[in-house]
Parts: sequence; structure tokens; C-alpha cells
Amino acid sequence: MIANKVTRMCAEFFEKNLPKSGKPVSEREWTVLCGIVRDLEGKMEVVAMGTGTKCIGADQMSESGDIVNDSHAEIVTRRAFLRYLMEQMVFAREGEQSIFEFGKESGKFSLRKGCRFHFFTTHSPCGDASIFPMRLGKEEEDSEPAAKKLKVSQENFTGGKLIGSLVDDPMDQTVGCVRTKPGRGVATLSASCSDKMARWCALGVQGGLLMNILTSPIYFSTLIYPQDAIYDREATERALWGRFTNHQDIPSDTFKLHCPEVHVATEKTGFSFTRHPLHEQCQPCPASMVWCRVRQRPHEVAVAGKRQGVTKKKLKTPAARLLIAKRSLFEHYMSTFAHPIATVQDLLYQEAKDKEYRAVGQWLKEQYFRVWPRKGENYLKFTCKD
Repeated sequence: MIANKVTRMCAEFFEKNLPKSGKPVSEREWTVLCGIVRDLEGKMEVVAMGTGTKCIGADQMSESGDIVNDSHAEIVTRRAFLRYLMEQMVFAREGEQSIFEFGKESGKFSLRKGCRFHFFTTHSPCGDASIFPMRLGKEEEDSEPAAKKLKVSQENFTGGKLIGSLVDDPMDQTVGCVRTKPGRGVATLSASCSDKMARWCALGVQGGLLMNILTSPIYFSTLIYPQDAIYDREATERALWGRFTNHQDIPSDTFKLHCPEVHVATEKTGFSFTRHPLHEQCQPCPASMVWCRVRQRPHEVAVAGKRQGVTKKKLKTPAARLLIAKRSLFEHYMSTFAHPIATVQDLLYQEAKDKEYRAVGQWLKEQYFRVWPRKGENYLKFTCKD
């Protein structure tokens, strides 16, 4: 069973292969674990992994792209995956073993036939996928109205906040709506994991930069939960792709709606830092672990969007920047691959993304995500030389 194998691989990899730095304190802290497993010709291996539940407030964001705004496990894992993809592209271009094939004439990369990616998570994505009714017994199920079930327990509703000036109650549990990340203190401008992952189902997980040099988007084949996860299959499917009611009309020959299969393991995870509703004394771990299968600096620990352990004197220098930050990924991309527009260092980040990717992303916002959190264009106008 694929779900059992992926669950076992991710739990064992976290336990045996990742260093202690950044892991939660046993019996005092909890976190969410995510992993991406590559499946090629019957051989499977973990290629990206991340943990985390934190997100910075709007007052901590940087216009230079050097701070990671969203350190939820799903997001840092996908960003780590981008580093893995870029290194695999370099391997293909240089004739080394790779998941990609390189077209010398086109200058683009194609994923090898039969290569799939499985996405593992120990908890339902925050936002819409975390709104679901309690699993009640038959007698209780008949007596409780559906609206009440949604608000009975913290297991079954999201802390993500609705967006918009006309919203009466930002914590209302209406399904199908865009939300910002949950959190205390200064409000965040990061969309919920459910909303971001819904975009992945249409735009792919490779992002706008790598779409410049790919022949087609990369989608996750499956989304896998462990046996003891707090989740609901119907809520997950509704949140990630069920909201796209007229997906046949996506104005693109390149992008399509991809619906990953949702699988649930029949074996226990073996991951000891899962949040449990009865363990109220446990606090969310303040750090996020980031790992990817690359040759140089595969492991990082993030705190408040920057590298853990950086001295106060260096907090505003490149030394504090994570390799998964927008600026880091942008610089690596620009220095490694030929850009179709230009290779000059003054190309803006927002202009560097694939044109069709940007157009479909804008279409999705207009059709389905009309109240997507607005960060302002200044946060996308940095260059590699800023």
C-alpha cells in the first residue's frame, strides 16, 4: 500500500536522517511534518522535507525577498523541493543521472516518463481543508445539526481568518473561502495552506521561475495522511480542487486542473511530535526544519523567517537568509539558467516568472480567489543586485 510505504519512509527519515537541531522538544512541543517522496521506476526516496506551524506578521515582511513569510510545513517543504528540482536540472544539462531530460535545442527540461511525486503531511492543511464535521457515533450524528458539529471541537475547524471588509466574523467557518494563516499578534498576509495548495493543483508546484525552462508543470500525484492524522478526506478534496467548478475553462494549453489522489495509511506514523487535543500543555515548536536532497547545505532551521543561530549583528545581512527565501531561489535561478527575457541582474522578480504562469495565476484570482491577501507590488519588485 503506497500510503503505508510513504508514511513509513517519511517518519523514519525524520527520525534517523535529520539532525536534532530544529526538532521539537519531546513532550513539550508539537509540529506538523511534511515530506515529498520521488517515485521513479519502482525506486522511491524522500527528496524534500519540512516542519513548522509559524508565519510572520505583516510588520516583519521584507521588500527584498530575504525573509520567508510562511514557515508552515507544507510551504517550506515545497520551497525545499524547488532547490531539489533546480539541482536535478543541472545534472540533466551536464549529462548526469537526473529525473529530467534536457532538450538542447529548446533549452527546456522534461520530467522523465513515469516519475511521480507523493506529498505526505501529518495534519490537514490549515484553512478550508481543516473545516469538517466531527466523527460522531450514529446516535450522536442523528441528534446534532451539521452547523453545530463544525464548531464543537478544535480538531474540526480552522484558525485561518476570512478576508474582506464585508466580513462580519473573520472566524466564521464558511467553506470554500480564501483565508489568511492563523496566528496571534500582528495579522499575517499569507494565504492559508489550503488556498496555496489549491493553486498548486492548477499551476503546478514548480513555480513561475522554473516554468520558464520546463515543458510542462509538475503536479503531486498523491496526498498522503498517516493513520492518526487530524483530517477529513472530503474536506481535503473540496478545499484543494473541489472549489474549481468550471476548471475546463482554464485559459491555457499548458496548465490543467490536477486532482491528486488522497490516501490514508493503515499503519501508525511513528512521528512523535503530532499535535494531540488532549495534550494542552504542549506548545507549537517555534522553529521550522527544512531539508532537501541536494549536495550543498541540504539542511536549514528557520525561526521567524530567517536562519536559526545567526547573531544579532548579522540579522540584516545575506548570512541570515535561508536558501529557500524568494531572493535566494531567484539568485540561484538567474545565475544557473538562461532566462528567456534577459540575463541582466536588474530583471525584477515579478517579471522573471513565466508569462503564461502569471496569466493563469491572475485568472485564478479573478475567478476563484477574488480576495487573495494583497501584499503590495513592492514585495515582488526586488532584483538580484538589490
